Amino acid sequence: QFLLLFNWDEKADTELTVSSALLGLEKGQHYTVYDFWAGHYGGAMADMLKVKVPQASVRLLGLRPLEDHPMFLASDHHILQGAADFGPISWESVSQTLRGEFPAIADTDYALRFLLPEGWDFVDGGVSCGAITTSLEDRVLVVRFHTTTSGPASYELHFRKS
Repeated sequence: QFLLLFNWDEKADTELTVSSALLGLEKGQHYTVYDFWAGHYGGAMADMLKVKVPQASVRLLGLRPLEDHPMFLASDHHILQGAADFGPISWESVSQTLRGEFPAIADTDYALRFLLPEGWDFVDGGVSCGAITTSLEDRVLVVRFHTTTSGPASYELHFRKS
């Protein structure tokens, strides 16, 4: 699910409120909110979302159902944030492993973001198409890598309950 919020006012910021019902989202379900252009995780929403939109600006928000284990949040590769090109994604609770697939594009830098709910830590992992570097921004694990070839690729990340 995606949400574009525009502020056409060139002189003032605005705060917009959007209901999950208006977006056709499941009532009572929590959704992650990721701002693509700001590169920022905005937390989770339930029934209402309030978003500040700067003057003469737009917010592009990706919404995903919140899970109780580490989960794929977004990719910086495309404005659809991985919804069209990253999948399938699977969580294996016994090994506490997250796996996913994507079509790699040669000579491309990627940054994948994964949400680590409270009580979870990243252990290690990798991608099939290059070496990774990782960083933790609040509760968001950022996995960066550069691809050298095109074609099917995958990632595998290992976590543990803390």
